[in-house]
Amino acid sequence: SSSKEDVNGAKGDFDQLGQDTALLAGPLTAKDYKSRLASSEGTQTVCFKSTGITVRYAFVSLRGYYPDSPGKANQDSLCVHTHFGGDPEQVFFGVFDGHGEYGTQCSQFAKDKVP
Repeated sequence: SSSKEDVNGAKGDFDQLGQDTALLAGPLTAKDYKSRLASSEGTQTVCFKSTGITVRYAFVSLRGYYPDSPGKANQDSLCVHTHFGGDPEQVFFGVFDGHGEYGTQCSQFAKDKVP
């Protein structure tokens, strides 16, 4: 059977970013930048026994910059399906990029409908 890991919305540790440091000379401070990130807690590992290959992965999703809507949520969703299609040697990594008024619902719908 398929194993599904829902990693949407996990928060990473970005404490190395200074609280008041401007990044790339843009309008955001490091604190603002940090508040827009969703990331994995370090790396995850998938091992493929038949080949001896180990894959390590991580993710970072950055909410867009909307000056007129600073509290706008990140509309992206993602998923990882190990044993995809019942095959222990297959992994599916899905990234669903939400946009517009129903972007969050659309990206969640797509994520939930992937087998």
